[in-house]
Amino acid sequence: MARKKKIEEDEDLDLGEVLDAEDNEDAMQWYAQYEASKIVDFRDTGRGALFLGNIYQTMQLTYDGNPLGITAVLDVSTENDYEKNPDVLYLRVPFPDGHEIPPEKFAQCMAFLKFCWEKNMTILVNCAAGISRSTSIVVSFLYYSGLGAEFTPPFDTMEKILDYVRLVRPIVSPAPRVFNSCKQWLRVWPYDGSHGGYTPPKHKLDNTVVANMLKFHVNPDCEVRQSILANDNQERHLLKCICKPEGLIR
Repeated sequence: MARKKKIEEDEDLDLGEVLDAEDNEDAMQWYAQYEASKIVDFRDTGRGALFLGNIYQTMQLTYDGNPLGITAVLDVSTENDYEKNPDVLYLRVPFPDGHEIPPEKFAQCMAFLKFCWEKNMTILVNCAAGISRSTSIVVSFLYYSGLGAEFTPPFDTMEKILDYVRLVRPIVSPAPRVFNSCKQWLRVWPYDGSHGGYTPPKHKLDNTVVANMLKFHVNPDCEVRQSILANDNQERHLLKCICKPEGLIR
């Protein structure tokens, strides 16, 4: 029988071993503020659903009765292992934030999500904070699988899909090198060879993408906002966002 206690109430769980951030307990408390975000949900037609979240939601699957009905988890965080829900299929493909995703790991992620989606599973994709790495993977899968084209109007670019995900989950802010490497492995413009011998920069995001992400991160003291403005590749889960997203806070 799954334990109903929440992670923060479990006296036997050492939060200091869960995350690699300098202040692990504060990080977990910050992650615990946010709900997993429903990106697509076709369960009423017999298909699957896709959620985007953080490490806290994945760990809670063993403790909270799994209210979202998650049946598969793709965890791309680099945090330590945790207790698994025996009724959930897990795949861990860890890679660091702020760097290009290794192509073999990107391929693993796409293959696992494709398998789970074709099996009509309810999928949760998480990294540490649900801001950068998991966002990039979810956007990539919506593009790769053609799900983005099922929207009205259809989302025919990764930037349009990212804008949609940002509306659902305003805190998202993928690190440029992470997001651009996804475009590179999918051979999406400007990494489709149409530039001839010119290699577009991979360490910056398009100015329009930056402007759209700033619409949520409005507090000048927000560390995520400062990183977005700098268009840098800091690890997003180590930054503190003090903006309050409606609909995401518990």
